[in-house]
Amino acid sequence: MNFCRFLPLFCALFCALHTQTFATLSEAEGESPQRSMILNFTGTCQLPDPDSSIPGKDLLDGVVGWDRNDLHWSKLEPEPGQWRQEELEKWGQRVLELRSHGIEFLPILCYSAPWAIDQTPRTLAISKDKRVTLSRDANGGFLETTQFRQHDGTWETIKTRVPKLRNRWPFASEYVAAWENYVRRVVTFLSSPPYNVKYFQIWNEAHPESGFYDYTSLDDYMIRVHLPAAKIIHEQGAKVVYGGWPCCGSIRGYISLLDRHDAWKTVDVHDMHYFPLSAFEAIQSAARKRGLGSVAIWQTEFGWSKNPSSVGNAWPRFLDWALRNQWDSPDKYKIFWFAARTPDDPKSYGYQRTLIQGNELSPHGLSLKTIVALLSPGDLSLYEPVVSSPALGDGYSEHSSALYAFRVG
Repeated sequence: MNFCRFLPLFCALFCALHTQTFATLSEAEGESPQRSMILNFTGTCQLPDPDSSIPGKDLLDGVVGWDRNDLHWSKLEPEPGQWRQEELEKWGQRVLELRSHGIEFLPILCYSAPWAIDQTPRTLAISKDKRVTLSRDANGGFLETTQFRQHDGTWETIKTRVPKLRNRWPFASEYVAAWENYVRRVVTFLSSPPYNVKYFQIWNEAHPESGFYDYTSLDDYMIRVHLPAAKIIHEQGAKVVYGGWPCCGSIRGYISLLDRHDAWKTVDVHDMHYFPLSAFEAIQSAARKRGLGSVAIWQTEFGWSKNPSSVGNAWPRFLDWALRNQWDSPDKYKIFWFAARTPDDPKSYGYQRTLIQGNELSPHGLSLKTIVALLSPGDLSLYEPVVSSPALGDGYSEHSSALYAFRVG
């Protein structure tokens, strides 16, 4: 029997009592309810612009406490030195508008500007048995060749294709200073009043197999992208969110990357995409072994699933883990569902995978709305002891049966 199936009923019965008590106390004392832990814990990506004409853009008010979106370098500086301050000011207004709906904003500092892209021919070792070569053909165009090592040590070409130049290619080393200028201008502006943005994410899913950082190594990413940006963000008194380590890479690879570049202290929030709770455990363990104590961990992309039970299966597991792992500051742990909205069209990208489908909440959106409502308002804690027969394990795997109980308000 999968006890997760009965979680919403249990929460509905248990949390209703505590929510009613909290509301009564607040009204009696004349206080406005505090921002709930569960709302601050929950985010999404690419919310429709609050000023847009897209129907249903307010459906996630009171359901998510965070939005995450790209601040493209190419849109702010389309040509070298051609800075579009009005574009940045639009993002400032978006921050204020989102906040008026109770939503904080996480900007992503990304990607290459077209004029800064590294177009040098090169070979990248994806692994000890796979390599990708970027070369030029006789007409000056690009050619990508993928090879795999054979048992006799020779390399066999598996495929050759013509890649399209795009902003997910790295910028050349001579444009690091231009990247720093972009980061400094964005962070200085958005971290200042009245915007007061506190967290900035550097790039997105930088990994040679993710499709978001092509034809270069992770070491180049750290040297050209992460370390310069992190230094500037910290100089401005803001905090660094790592650029979403993707599930195509291993957690061991992420830890090794930080070790090689002595970069642990350049990261305020360790962020990953589409990982199970075991990854959270691995990062916390590695941080403690390096004398850093308990660190902040977010998952700024999670979901992207058609399974309507995904939210109900995941959120209680992550909440339980967070409450057992020194959740001692409001922004220490978060999950962002990817993504916010898709048209109600089977041919649309993300159909049945987002929180809003067309003009209505999807099953994912309805699930998230229910859980956030049940576990709001106020503080959240574990309700213990809770036992079951037969006894259940820690429930860290989404495939395992588990029972969770929370005290609210």
